[in-house]
Amino acid sequence: MQYASHGRYLAFPVADGAPLTRMRLAAADMVWLFDVQLVPPEKAGYWVYFDALYCTGQPVSLCSEAGVPEQQWREWVAFEDTFPGREGLFSEPHRPLYHFTSSRGWINDPNGLVKKDGRYHMFYQLNPFGCRGYDKGWGHCVSENLFDWKVLPPALSADEAGYAISGCTLFDTQGRAGFGRGAWVMAYSSRMHERPQLGQRQNIAYSTDGQRFHKYAGNPVLCDDTILDFRDPKVFWCEAKQYFVMLVAAGPQLRFYASEDLKHWRLLSTVEDDAFHPEGWIYECPDLLEYPLPQGGSIWALSFSWIEDRSVRFLFGQFDGTAFRAAPGIPLQRADWGRDFYAAVAWDPYGEMNGRKLWIAWMCYWPYSAMCPQDEGWLNMFTVPRELELSQKADGTPFLCQRPADELQQLVCRREAVPDAALQPAGQELLCFPEAYCLSGTLARPRAGGTAEFCFCFDSGERVMLAIQDCTLLADRSQCNCCGIGQGYEQVQAMPLNGGDVPFLILGDRNCMELYFDGGEHCMSLLCHARSHTGRLRVRGGEGQRLKDVCLSALRKAQMSV
Repeated sequence: MQYASHGRYLAFPVADGAPLTRMRLAAADMVWLFDVQLVPPEKAGYWVYFDALYCTGQPVSLCSEAGVPEQQWREWVAFEDTFPGREGLFSEPHRPLYHFTSSRGWINDPNGLVKKDGRYHMFYQLNPFGCRGYDKGWGHCVSENLFDWKVLPPALSADEAGYAISGCTLFDTQGRAGFGRGAWVMAYSSRMHERPQLGQRQNIAYSTDGQRFHKYAGNPVLCDDTILDFRDPKVFWCEAKQYFVMLVAAGPQLRFYASEDLKHWRLLSTVEDDAFHPEGWIYECPDLLEYPLPQGGSIWALSFSWIEDRSVRFLFGQFDGTAFRAAPGIPLQRADWGRDFYAAVAWDPYGEMNGRKLWIAWMCYWPYSAMCPQDEGWLNMFTVPRELELSQKADGTPFLCQRPADELQQLVCRREAVPDAALQPAGQELLCFPEAYCLSGTLARPRAGGTAEFCFCFDSGERVMLAIQDCTLLADRSQCNCCGIGQGYEQVQAMPLNGGDVPFLILGDRNCMELYFDGGEHCMSLLCHARSHTGRLRVRGGEGQRLKDVCLSALRKAQMSV
């Protein structure tokens, strides 16, 4: 069916659980193949949409290849200046207030993070046509402060070449790829859902305005058909070698490739990882950051995600433009001890970032991601952006500590200093917490032993228990599962602590918490699904334990728009 795009939105009425209709949408030079749970408008649970902002006035074609026949749905789908439910976007009762979520549909990995002309750009895995982790392209949003985001039309789509899965964005300042000086270039992987045996391939897309992206006609630019899991390229310019470097996950390997033009690649090296890599474990979403050292020189932090235990790790070493060599005697560092932290990548630290190290992660866990609530038309969220700073232990061992991005302070609307309190064995109520907050302070302990408990009691009856036992924090959310999520959601999660006094910072939002302990050396991300999102914090302990310098900051709602 041919449409004249006289409105901005091509809207589809959908309902969870409805049969799938396979659609093909073509607009300008973008083709999107997707399944949608189409229903008559009167039966819609919510509406999803295609944003035609960049092709206004141009013809858009839509046809169904399976499912509901066109003669039925052509009366249901139309171009309009708005769509049912648009006025309520980002005001739904269970949507997080300041953690990023998509306006509609499914999201997972953040991708292609850059800063340009004073604005932060975030791309991400997106299926805008439903809360299903299929038919994914790249969503796109911009912000001046990392929390108030404007959602733009998608940058990449799922088409005949497959899904556009994770990758990166860079600026080709000298125009070496032939797309013009300063062109935006995306390096991304493609994946055929219906035929995974075809493997995954590396591709590029380009833009001259940072809005309309065009897939390179010569894609793919890098293949290895001997590997099924070959994805998530991170590309950057190496000045010393005068070529682009691609770091890419190749099954149980991490590889480096080189290219002078982003189109023709040759293998440089494979990370030697026998000392730390469990046999057969699959890598995803690698990244590489260089940190200057006070005494001169630098050290490199190689980060990656492992599919098998769904964790994100750091490895320190040296990169000479050709190969990465792990530093001897420095163990792997775990970035986050919760289940709900994965596929973390950093904003490109060059250009306008001026060396600032800032990253963000998908805040969910694959085995139960599809079980999370989706009746409001969105599914999954991101952590807050985090500063990623190099520090050293007393023995000189380097580690990366994390804290919420400094811009979080712009959300503070009220601060309350909480009087110091001695913990009692019988427990006591410390404070009431709002829907969105930042809680900081220190648990002072005369010795490492003993137990202290923080119980976040929601007004609807759910609770999250944090127990500090010696040098371990245990997080129990088994009583905060109003949705009945399985697949390990209710298992207690453990995180090491340094011992002695315990400085902490806790972010709370609808459906989630982020814990930063020991100055950000130890972090944990937690989904916590409750029916209400305000409540009371009760604390319990003894043996001379005290809470001191406690501050509760109420946070305003982030300003989201489409």
